[in-house]
Amino acid sequence: MHQLHKMRRGVIAPYFSRGMILRLEQGVIRKTVEKLCERIEEFKASKQPLPLGTAYRAFTTDVVTEYTMAKSLNFLDRPDFNERWFNEFLENVKLVHFVTQFPWFPKFAKRLPSWLRALLLPKTAQLLEFHHVGFLHSPVPAEFAYHVYLMISISVGYRRDSYSDQKYSR
Repeated sequence: MHQLHKMRRGVIAPYFSRGMILRLEQGVIRKTVEKLCERIEEFKASKQPLPLGTAYRAFTTDVVTEYTMAKSLNFLDRPDFNERWFNEFLENVKLVHFVTQFPWFPKFAKRLPSWLRALLLPKTAQLLEFHHVGFLHSPVPAEFAYHVYLMISISVGYRRDSYSDQKYSR
C-alpha cells in the first residue's frame, strides 16, 4: 500500500509545488480574498450579522473549484454564501452508508424529474441539481485531467497487478 500511495503522491505532487502554490496565491486566492473582503464590507455596511463559518466555506469552495476545475462555483457572490448547499452536503454525507448498501439509488434519484426529486428528497435536491446542470461534466484543465487520469491508471493497474499478492501478506 505504501508503494501505491507513493505513486499517487508523485502524480499530483506538481500541483503542490512551491511554484504552483505561488501562482495559485497570486491569482485565484488573491482574487477570492478580495471578493470575501468586499462581502464582509457589505455586511458591515448593512449591520447584518455575518455568517462567518459559511463565508469561509464559500471562500474555500470557490478557491478549490477554481483551481481544480478552472471554474469557480462563485458561492461568495450569493447573498447567503449558498448556505443551503453546505447544509444539504452535510445531510447527504449521512447517506453514505445507505448508498453503499444500495449503489443503484444515486442513478435512480438523478433520473427522477426535478419536481419529484424535490418532493421525495428535499435535502438532496440542490446537490443533485448541481450534478444535473453538468458542472462536474464541464471541461477540466487538460493538465489537471491528465494528472487525475494518471492517478486512476496507477491505482487500477496497481490493484490489478498487486492486489492478489498483497491480499494475504499481512
